Amino acid sequence: MLIEALILSTPVVSTDCPTGPNEILTGSLQVCLANYRDTDDISKKALKALDYYPVIQKETLKKFSFEGYIEKLIYLTKNA
Repeated sequence: MLIEALILSTPVVSTDCPTGPNEILTGSLQVCLANYRDTDDISKKALKALDYYPVIQKETLKKFSFEGYIEKLIYLTKNA
């Protein structure tokens, strides 16, 4: 869901739960990653996202595209 929202240029805020948001919200998007189970931090990050949301770089999204996935798969196959 985070990736789909980012592709659609929708601001997101997520908690740093153990299922991967910290692999998605990297670089300038790290400011939108709240501490796990910290409601105060989630609130602060949501308000910050409403006031100022970082620009999503094309490179950030590329790794989640079909082409990015294929490039990674080829790289892993060649370096296995």
